[in-house]
Amino acid sequence: MNNRVTKIDTSKKDVMDRICRSALVNCTNAEWIYVIDKAQEAGVLPEELYLKDVADFNERASKFSGTVKAFIAKEARS
Repeated sequence: MNNRVTKIDTSKKDVMDRICRSALVNCTNAEWIYVIDKAQEAGVLPEELYLKDVADFNERASKFSGTVKAFIAKEARS
């Protein structure tokens, strides 16, 4: 019998500081809206969103190995 106690860390990093590939899949609805808002503020996504815009954004984000913040900054420069 194993009597060890494991402490689980339930604190989460800010969604903008998480790795892009997994952050957008494993975020809450509120975090997702926050990311979309930041992408719109940076000019990465248009103010009037269509599903294709979001799908393209997600596809590019899934291929990026850095943080969400770095991805939005990179996309804003291109």
